[in-house]
Amino acid sequence: MTGTLKKLSSEIQAQVRKELLPQYISQWRKKNETHLFSFTGASMLPFLRAGDSIQVLFSDSGDIEIGDIVFITTDETVIAHRIIDIKQKDNTQMFLEMGDNGLTPHLISSDQIAGKVMMYQRDRQFISSTSPPARKLNQAIARVQRGILSVRDRCPPVPGRDFLLMRVRYLILFVVIARLTKQNPASNENLEGRTF
Repeated sequence: MTGTLKKLSSEIQAQVRKELLPQYISQWRKKNETHLFSFTGASMLPFLRAGDSIQVLFSDSGDIEIGDIVFITTDETVIAHRIIDIKQKDNTQMFLEMGDNGLTPHLISSDQIAGKVMMYQRDRQFISSTSPPARKLNQAIARVQRGILSVRDRCPPVPGRDFLLMRVRYLILFVVIARLTKQNPASNENLEGRTF
């Protein structure tokens, strides 16, 4: 019985958070506030892992660039995905977002972007995602993502195609990350103890 009550309680808590989060996000955007969240899921592997803490700047400023990891609001939830391209549609700026571990991009409007991931914490280290070396890395990852999508769109849909493309992408991403961090060791700067 206790397990059922705990489960029900956590379900109610999740529903309350789901209903109240849009109100909080709206207030945070108006005040340009920064908040920490625990990242869950596998959509951003290998860059973000479940259990990483992410620092999100909620802002209406609209300074989103290709490669940025953004906090996106949907009807159901909020997600953190990478902007892989910026497009114009009917004189409106639209953003193509996709998880680093996915092959399904989505076109979103600036209204759906609640904030930008400024840094993440892994193994007690805070790692900037907006420093110049990190921006270079993020833009390289976005280029790899667009390239993989381009190849996918040109290949016939045969069994195993997406699996193979995901493996090729992982190989390319690991090489890109290794080369860029070797050239710019400061991209993994240790900001432990930094206050937000």
